[in-house]
Amino acid sequence: MSVFTVEACGLELTWHEQELAWTVRQGREVWRTAASHDDLALATTMSLRDASVVTTRRVSGGAFEGFTCALSGFAGQAGGLAITLSIVIETATGDLVASVDAEEAGGGIQSLWWPGPVRFETPGDQETVFPLMQGMLLPGTWPHAWGAKELTVNHRLFYMPWWGQRRGAAGYVGIIEHDADAGCRLEHPAGGPTSVGPRWDASLGRLRYARRVRYRFFDRCDYVSMCKHYRAHVKRRGRFVSLREKIAARPALAGLIGAPVIHEGISYHIHPASDYYNKLGANDWCVPFSERARQLRALKARGVARAYLHLDGWGVKGYDRAHPDYLPPNEEAGGWEGMRALSETCRELGYLLALHDQYRDYYKDAVSFSPDNALHDAAGQIPEQARWFGGPQSALCTMLAPAYVLRNHRQLQERGVLVDGTYLDVFAARIPDECFHPWHRMSRRDCLEARVRCFAIIRDLEGIVSSEEPLDFALPHLDLTHYGPYVIMELFLSKEDVQPPVAPLWNLVYHDALFIPWSIGAVTWSDGIPAGHAPAAHAALHGGMPYLSIEPTDDELARVKAHTDLHARVALEEMVSHAFLNEARTLQRAVYANGVSITADVVKGTWDIQ
Repeated sequence: MSVFTVEACGLELTWHEQELAWTVRQGREVWRTAASHDDLALATTMSLRDASVVTTRRVSGGAFEGFTCALSGFAGQAGGLAITLSIVIETATGDLVASVDAEEAGGGIQSLWWPGPVRFETPGDQETVFPLMQGMLLPGTWPHAWGAKELTVNHRLFYMPWWGQRRGAAGYVGIIEHDADAGCRLEHPAGGPTSVGPRWDASLGRLRYARRVRYRFFDRCDYVSMCKHYRAHVKRRGRFVSLREKIAARPALAGLIGAPVIHEGISYHIHPASDYYNKLGANDWCVPFSERARQLRALKARGVARAYLHLDGWGVKGYDRAHPDYLPPNEEAGGWEGMRALSETCRELGYLLALHDQYRDYYKDAVSFSPDNALHDAAGQIPEQARWFGGPQSALCTMLAPAYVLRNHRQLQERGVLVDGTYLDVFAARIPDECFHPWHRMSRRDCLEARVRCFAIIRDLEGIVSSEEPLDFALPHLDLTHYGPYVIMELFLSKEDVQPPVAPLWNLVYHDALFIPWSIGAVTWSDGIPAGHAPAAHAALHGGMPYLSIEPTDDELARVKAHTDLHARVALEEMVSHAFLNEARTLQRAVYANGVSITADVVKGTWDIQ
């Protein structure tokens, strides 16, 4: 017998042992995954179906009904490789839960793709809902082909560990659990249909622990209800912390409500070996701390009652230099005395001051640089580059980062530089690292936990914790991120590719859990705004904080005030719905929990509040 069936919670689950695939019937809807094929990466790519011994058995525990399938006898794996697949209906939730575990005598699994993607025979009524940065809605008939995109959870291109697909009105949501070593393969041939399924990566050379993906099937759903399903999921697991809860714990956070973000720098001195050397036309630049203080006083005199200053390049050699030994403050700009005076000015004006800081890029000209502190790959080598302003660098092992964060920020306090928060660059943007150095060996899960410890140090010493982008793992610990854009094409697609339709999936889940600034000026490549769209309209729809120049025109001040007034009304509110109001999807409406409704034409750049 190679086909097994069980029923529970209105679902009929069929396990196809020969294909290592499953079928779920819910009423008239039938969902089936693709057969196992090239889904196991060791030294070479092979299939789970290469197992010569396959044993399926029924499992029933009162809280679940389903099957496990034990696989062994893989050719060429003399040391022993045994893989167990399970697929069960969880009776308390009605979810279908698929898991995979492995016993590896000698290690070697690099990645494993299972279950296979849900099959769609025709693309005509298919839609894929995917949290590619802020979010995209990919029609099954999208005419532009994409090769297989391997997207990793806890990376800037995959903000939340879930996806959804619809066939007509019906659909499903897949949620990746144990997401420290996970991702998705997303593929779309020209004209569709789109396939998407989970990927499980080795942890320090082994699969190490069971991996699980959870599916929920719906008779009727859309991208909004899918987002609300995931919101309920993170709430049940205690991973949702609202801004109201964060403000109750740290009242100073309320100063961000209705405040513009001023993003300015102090200095940079680009290392001659940096990839950026000469690209900017000038390799050295400095504005004294005293000049920034003067500009802020002038801004206050023009009626800007509150603001949040994000300060780059304040350290010993300027922006992106000498990390993690960023102290003392830049002497050319005024040193300790000048920076202390700037922090006092901010407090006098009622402005919040946060510092840009970095504990991953590990520069060779840092005072305490040692190869022993750097990330080591599986071969014992130290990956190096010279991309950023600081020139030659490796990466600091994140297990060591909390000690540097604590040292540096205690020194700031001891010298009277009192700030309101710190932005820890790339910790909420970049894929978590592994390190194979024998005395600070680190898995990706360890890396994420160490990043969270760094966030906690900033929270306890200063208050406001910020980082680059709104990655799911970091959201209980962050108050603000630099931005949360739609897909940045240069990061995801080739020059020949075309940006798909987008939707605010992230905001539908997490709007009331984080402050996010949005540009309201001219579009730059890094804003992640779809081509031809007006940033101000998206900033309004998302109820975001606006950016403000430190020396704005009167027109900019007026435009920023409109956005700060709106932010004050919706910053702490859930985005309860979003809709496209015309076929071109240029007219959109977002509705918030307090009844505020914003309608915007994202091409014309106009918006209206009801």
